[in-house]
Amino acid sequence: MPCCTQWETAQGVRAGRAGRAWSSWWSSKPARGGKAGAFMAQGFFQRQVVRALPSGEPWDRRARRARVGCAAMPAVPDSTAESNDLLWWQRAPSALFRVDVAGHVCAVNQRWEAMHGLSVGEALGDQWWRCVHPDDAPAVRKAWRAMVTHGHGLDVRFRVLGLEDEVRAVHCRATPLRGSDGKLQGWSGATEDVTEPLQRTHELRQEQALRMQLERHAHDLNTVLRERSEMLNVLAHEVRQPLNNASAALQNAAHTLAARGDPQATEPLTRAQRVLGQVMAGVDNALAVASLVAGNGQAVLAESDVDLLLNIAIADMPAPERDRIRVVRESATRTLMLDPGLTRLALRNLLANALAFSPPQAAVDVRLSDAPNGLFIDVIDRGPGIDAAVLPRLFQRGARGRAHERRGSHGLGLYIVRRALEMQGGRAFLLATGPKGSAFRLELNEDGPEAGEA
Repeated sequence: MPCCTQWETAQGVRAGRAGRAWSSWWSSKPARGGKAGAFMAQGFFQRQVVRALPSGEPWDRRARRARVGCAAMPAVPDSTAESNDLLWWQRAPSALFRVDVAGHVCAVNQRWEAMHGLSVGEALGDQWWRCVHPDDAPAVRKAWRAMVTHGHGLDVRFRVLGLEDEVRAVHCRATPLRGSDGKLQGWSGATEDVTEPLQRTHELRQEQALRMQLERHAHDLNTVLRERSEMLNVLAHEVRQPLNNASAALQNAAHTLAARGDPQATEPLTRAQRVLGQVMAGVDNALAVASLVAGNGQAVLAESDVDLLLNIAIADMPAPERDRIRVVRESATRTLMLDPGLTRLALRNLLANALAFSPPQAAVDVRLSDAPNGLFIDVIDRGPGIDAAVLPRLFQRGARGRAHERRGSHGLGLYIVRRALEMQGGRAFLLATGPKGSAFRLELNEDGPEAGEA
């Protein structure tokens, strides 16, 4: 390696103990022993650059004297010190290299060899260019030529092809070396492996891009759901209103015929009312699943009269069936914090199922009793029980037994019951089933979802 005078390119020189000056960025010096061609460089370490400086001198003056002292300091014959310097050069944690004034690499350390996958013999001169990634080579050559032509520093990032064509990203920086006369004597530099930081940056950008994409999709989905909700509200109004009008007309006709004492004409009207009630219940369930229960709807809690809700749910049943429902009150609780619409929907589905699967004229019991945190409402039918094959998925959407299939049911009723209770912090479950009937229980919490979570 060509010999040069001692130099330092630190941001400044500061005084240490006993008036000594230290560099804290880059420094180099001729190897001790007086041998020509021995040169040492160091990066990112503090190095002593002068023997001593007069105490009390201003900082900037000490810096100037340090530079002069670096250039004039004679080499001291010391083979042990020279060996230590060479050992430090080879074992430095940074990948160090030296470039001569012609722009040829003239020395590298072990860390540089390991990073680039080249031996010393393969790295010297211009041979090291073969490890530069072909896509990055033009830009690196341009920066390198500019460094040699103008004598300034180098700061460039590129990829290298290591052993077994392993691609690594590196950050290469070099600082010009000048003698006391200001004449360029070469460059000393260091290469840093930045593969992992770049990989983390790339992964972070990918994650950010994915997050933005998900946010856009969520926004688009919310827009679609909002539009669908608006359409369902319109549909609900357009469908329910004619059905309600038809139901009222049938009910008036049935009362008129009953007053005339014509039971044969009244019976078809009663059947028509029952069918119309089933249609209305099916429409309500479908709309509930689409617009509220299966979506992002939230329960709107209010202090509600339990008896009033129960009476409204019973009134939703076909008129001829209402007298079959018996209410047994074993609790003094009259009001609860609940969502009236969801609770009515759950009660209506349980009552409709109980009436449908019980024998004609058989009673359906609704029992109200105290729960630890609120109220139990049990709906008990006199039907044949629930198919064993359906029990594991009883409250899932689309769960249907043989009796449901014969009735053309879509299996939404019990699914809606459970979801309506869960949205309020309550529970819905099967209490018992057998050949003499089934019992379903609604557990309503006194303080809404907070009590359910507790």
